[in-house]
Amino acid sequence: MKQPKQNKAVQAARSKKKVACPTCGVLYAPGTGLAAHIRSKHGDAAQGQPAATNKAPAAGAAITVMPLIDPHTHLKEALVQLELRKGVVAQELARKDSLREESLQIDKRIEAIQVALKSWDQSMAASG
Repeated sequence: MKQPKQNKAVQAARSKKKVACPTCGVLYAPGTGLAAHIRSKHGDAAQGQPAATNKAPAAGAAITVMPLIDPHTHLKEALVQLELRKGVVAQELARKDSLREESLQIDKRIEAIQVALKSWDQSMAASG
């Protein structure tokens, strides 16, 4: 069975590269909110909607009701964000495992040096 093509955000997450906003070019590391940036700064470009603002409408201004993102698009976006975050978490866990292993190696070296110093001190006391 043929694999469906993946969108650019998923491909970027898998390659662990930064993802550029398609509208303004700002770079984001995987899992750091590119989708939220696009929604807040550029609106839903596919729907031709302006970016959302937190400002109240001016007195007497008409209020425009914006359509919701269709569920399929919302789910696809959620999947991309979760895949990006999973990659970041995997990197952090790998780093944590590496640090834990390094800590064990350091503990072994400390123990070996302590044994050598104890032996040294005992030989010095016996010869002195």
